[in-house]
Amino acid sequence: MKNRKITVDFSVLFLFIIVIAVCHYFSPNDNIFLHSVFRKLYYIPIIYAAFKLGPIGVTAAAFISSFFYMLRIWPPPLQLGISWVLDNTLEIILYIIVGLTVNILVQLENRGKAALEKAHRDLVKKEQMKSKFISIASHEFRTPLTVLNGYISLFELGLFKGKDEEFKLKCGKAKEIINRYLQTIDNILDMVKTEQKDKLEKRDEMNLNELIKEVYGDMEIFAQKRKQSLTLELDQNLPLAKMNKREMNQVLTNLVMNAIKFTPDEGKITIRTKTFPDKIQAEIADTGIGIPENEFENIFESFYEIKSDDQHSSGTFEFKSGSLGLGLTLVKGIIENYQGKVWVESAIGKGSTFYFTVPLEKLGEKHESI
Repeated sequence: MKNRKITVDFSVLFLFIIVIAVCHYFSPNDNIFLHSVFRKLYYIPIIYAAFKLGPIGVTAAAFISSFFYMLRIWPPPLQLGISWVLDNTLEIILYIIVGLTVNILVQLENRGKAALEKAHRDLVKKEQMKSKFISIASHEFRTPLTVLNGYISLFELGLFKGKDEEFKLKCGKAKEIINRYLQTIDNILDMVKTEQKDKLEKRDEMNLNELIKEVYGDMEIFAQKRKQSLTLELDQNLPLAKMNKREMNQVLTNLVMNAIKFTPDEGKITIRTKTFPDKIQAEIADTGIGIPENEFENIFESFYEIKSDDQHSSGTFEFKSGSLGLGLTLVKGIIENYQGKVWVESAIGKGSTFYFTVPLEKLGEKHESI
């Protein structure tokens, strides 16, 4: 479609020049006024090319116009002399100068428009994120709060008197809901903290394998409830790297938690580590539902979830259960503050593998501890 438009624009341009050139060629040779009119008409296709065809088009228009113009003025009329030739030669040079100047102005205007359009898109995107946050937050908070409020009402009515086991069970559920809210608040605060790159938490030389084993111990029970296989394939020669234990625990927990959530029961989740000359790499691979390729970048945005808001369901490790959509944003922020990289490879119905790297070289900056 774009190539067709360019072809049409070039055809219009060439036709424009031919019409002017033919009319000019058959005009009276001694009519100075008419000649002056035609020499100005050649500017029209040049300016047209500046707007429609860019630098190459305007250069072509200027040279084609100059060529046809020279056919008309050469050989020069004897009675007009050399000054007439110089004057018209200057006009040809002006064709090229004016064409390129107009093109530069058009390019600057287009860049300004592009910047404004990008700013507008960013603003719209932020408004959409705000609306999405409100929508998801209503799902994420309202339902559990309703349940919690119900438990409190039952406690107030004294319906659990003499039912110690049931009372403990309901208290445990209430505590789980409260902990979920506290975790969500911590995620929001941590996400803000990752944006403050001048105040990063203290890092020490650590073995990523040991941190993975700790997270594995915490997550294994949830995988077992879903009858999933959670396995480790760790590089036993993995070198130490500068990390903060709490931050790296968040990264690993969020990635493994997502793998459990979006892998069907009896699926497989594998955590691997690898060593490279200048970095270490971790991989969290699953046999889950997969992610569309056009969503690879979007999933790292704040409050973003692939499914629509009205399909949102709160949950910790239930299949396809959702959250505020901060987990991957937090992962990306932490890893990028380590000067590392995080990315995903996935195919619908075949699972996903999330990768992240941590540099082995010493960080150049001395970070202020919080």
